[in-house]
Amino acid sequence: MVLRIIAVLAIFTIACIQPRAVKSTETPSAGITYSGGDGESFSSAIVITGARSKSEGIAAEYKYISNKYGARGSGWLLVGQTVIREKNKIVDVVEIQLADSTERRIFYFDVSDFISGKR
Repeated sequence: MVLRIIAVLAIFTIACIQPRAVKSTETPSAGITYSGGDGESFSSAIVITGARSKSEGIAAEYKYISNKYGARGSGWLLVGQTVIREKNKIVDVVEIQLADSTERRIFYFDVSDFISGKR
């Protein structure tokens, strides 16, 4: 009985820390453009321009990743996301896990255009 309880607790704990497949509710507009670097570091962030709102900009990030790794949920899972503000630049850091493995990737997106409101 004790082993069964431990097994259930272990499975529950693992399930709680697994990346979640949450769907985005907004589709980016046709006016979105990607430029800049390869997105592998802060200094080489992918620059997103043309987003009309924060949610549309985030949807553009997810679309970029989906174009590389397939649909969110079946091709990749969101692990975490945070914003870094440094040197007049706002960068959204997105960590994903590939759905068919434990391999993770980190993308850096320069979101200054739609977060700062300086358009």
